[in-house]
Amino acid sequence: MAWSQQKLILSKKEEDQLSSWIGNPCQFQLLYKASRDGLSAQTFHRLCDNKGPTVTVLQNSIGNVFGGYLSSSWNSNNSMIKDDNAFLFQLQRRYVTTTQRVNVQTPETAACGVQSWGPTFGGSSEDPRDCKEPWNFTKKELFDLDQDFDLRTFFDNNSNVGFQWGFKGGINRGQRAFAQNKNQQFINLNGQENLGNSYGTFGSNTCQLSEGDFNVIDLEIYLVKGDEKSAAKKVETFCSQPWREMPVWNVQSFQSLKDYVTGYHPIEDSNVKDVNILLLGQVGAGKSSFFNTINSIFRGEITSRACTGSSDHSLTKTFRKYRIRNPSTGRYLNLKLCDTRGLEESFGVHTQDIAYILDGHIPEHYQFNPASNATPKVQGFLKNPKIEDRIHCVTFVIDASTIDVITDSVLHHIKEVQNIIVERGIPQTVYMTKLDKICPDVDQDVTKLFLSNTCKQAVDKVAEMIGVPRSHVFPVKNYEKETRLHVTINILALTALRQTLVFADDYLEDQYEIGDVY
Repeated sequence: MAWSQQKLILSKKEEDQLSSWIGNPCQFQLLYKASRDGLSAQTFHRLCDNKGPTVTVLQNSIGNVFGGYLSSSWNSNNSMIKDDNAFLFQLQRRYVTTTQRVNVQTPETAACGVQSWGPTFGGSSEDPRDCKEPWNFTKKELFDLDQDFDLRTFFDNNSNVGFQWGFKGGINRGQRAFAQNKNQQFINLNGQENLGNSYGTFGSNTCQLSEGDFNVIDLEIYLVKGDEKSAAKKVETFCSQPWREMPVWNVQSFQSLKDYVTGYHPIEDSNVKDVNILLLGQVGAGKSSFFNTINSIFRGEITSRACTGSSDHSLTKTFRKYRIRNPSTGRYLNLKLCDTRGLEESFGVHTQDIAYILDGHIPEHYQFNPASNATPKVQGFLKNPKIEDRIHCVTFVIDASTIDVITDSVLHHIKEVQNIIVERGIPQTVYMTKLDKICPDVDQDVTKLFLSNTCKQAVDKVAEMIGVPRSHVFPVKNYEKETRLHVTINILALTALRQTLVFADDYLEDQYEIGDVY
């Protein structure tokens, strides 16, 4: 039965989005298209092996456009493919643009090159050559092995792959089936999605990209060609003069910063023992991780008091005022890092809740309700808060790797929050996290951060987006994959915290001058 070739999946806008994630202006050359070349692993490998970086894209019958990027070449060696830069992505969800990606967490198993499998991302830590012949597995064995893959598009099995036209009802996945409907054509793949093996997840949802639908309009693989001139220019500017005065990267500098924070006291006559710093940011940006980083610095080892990780929605459910103890003195620092639910569409913290927090009304451990904001009737609501109950500085925590895909609704929410912050005269800072995700050199060596043109551009973009001076934007790197402390990471975090404390004192000074310190 003839298969009419479908149009290309990727739009120019989606190509630009992929280029942004990859980090260079790119051109995309179509190598393989299932509706044109036939659904065959052998054909896929013949057209795509040993070609260099590729993007695999699928569009399913419910309107999701998703796939994966591999900077290494595909092969047919029946072995794992290592790739530090691989990621999975979703460009559309039910025909609506909802750009999101998950990065590889285990680069050694970023992809799997097996001669009878289509593009496969993630894989077992066990080399397929050490397994039984994977392409000859029984149906049960294939099902068991599938649990180790984050995204497998298809595998060759004549009874398990087919072209299918029209409705999905009454046809089980994995069957070769034909139905007639001129209005829709799709290929019934035997692929599977199971995030959380070699790649990150969207919380507990391990099937976010495809939503379990492998009835695809088409499957395409593109060769990714970088803009060599832009890449060369990027390398040249990387080694230019620092775009901001760099800290001294040594133990003495770290100790000086630590001593400042340890000895910090709010200004005299303010009637405030501890300053309250409110951390705000989108889900997964690293608010709670920043507290864990500061806590780790003073504990002298990696700690994890605040709940962190990947999730569809904010892992922070309650309002917390975290205190940090200095073991060397046995005393708490004179500051509290206040953590809230993340800023997100539909399920985020309400603007009214933030207003109550700024004014000191919300008690610690108040549980946020995405369906409704707090009222004066909630238990523990402070009707007459003192200045010590208020927020003295607000810090937006922004993920540098997602600044190009922050939704308009989240940006609108941030602007709403900023309006009520400005009305109260509260200073603002920005902590930029995950700069190591957009600049691999910084991932290897944090001291290169202020020499990185990519990081500079990210800081400039966020300063403009949030509407604060660039000097108020502080690059930080939270402890995430590290198992021991590093002086350079400590210096970045303490530099940001030190300046935030200075701004908090500015606020207290203003309140003292207008006589509002009680």
